[in-house]
Amino acid sequence: MNIHPNETCVKAVVKRVTPNAGGYGHDLDLEILANESPDPNADYLKPAAGEKLTAFAADLEGIEPGWHIRATLGLSGGPFAERAVLRHAERLAAK
Repeated sequence: MNIHPNETCVKAVVKRVTPNAGGYGHDLDLEILANESPDPNADYLKPAAGEKLTAFAADLEGIEPGWHIRATLGLSGGPFAERAVLRHAERLAAK
């Protein structure tokens, strides 16, 4: 079995944080400022600057609306749906 890397790195503004409808975790509405993924072949999400993206976060890591973040995301999929998942985020100074 071949396992392909699946990692998207972006700078984004957190527009909204809401509890996930499934009762676990949160959904982050992100406005993408820049896609900084080093390997385009590993970037399954491919968000462009100006696009909106919703990512699931099991742990918010203290993230709040209005924050500028550098985030590592992955695409998680199953037989019925797929979603962007926040793997790591760090707060950036707002510009």
